Amino acid sequence: MLRRLKESEKGFTLVELLAVLAILSLVILLAGSIHLFGQKQFAEQTAQVETVNDVRYILASIEKDIRQTKPEEVKKDKDKLVTGSSTYYKSRNGTTLFKDSLVLSDKIKTFEATVNQDSVEIKITSTADSNSEATELSTTIYFRR
Repeated sequence: MLRRLKESEKGFTLVELLAVLAILSLVILLAGSIHLFGQKQFAEQTAQVETVNDVRYILASIEKDIRQTKPEEVKKDKDKLVTGSSTYYKSRNGTTLFKDSLVLSDKIKTFEATVNQDSVEIKITSTADSNSEATELSTTIYFRR
């Protein structure tokens, strides 16, 4: 009877258990690194999209003001763009762009406006942070006469 019990004992050896634990550890490690990589990419892309959206919003706001203003009331005064009753300007040594005294964005590297007889050219470059590249957008707005 004792002999039959010893022969019928089935199970895993210690070596087999250690091998399974090592393989499972590798699988968990790979899944965790893939998950962390995905989170990092998501954060970087979200920051980049937010920056592009900020610059596009600023351009749309300026374009709307210019279109609602008579062409002769749109002018450049030093580093400021004046569109009738609104003034757009960047802080002197900073990265903040203002519309009158309202902050439009605090991530602007350059703000350039050129007023011509028939059009206004605007170029805005965002700052590059550790998660995203600088975004540069420009537009030309032609006056309707």
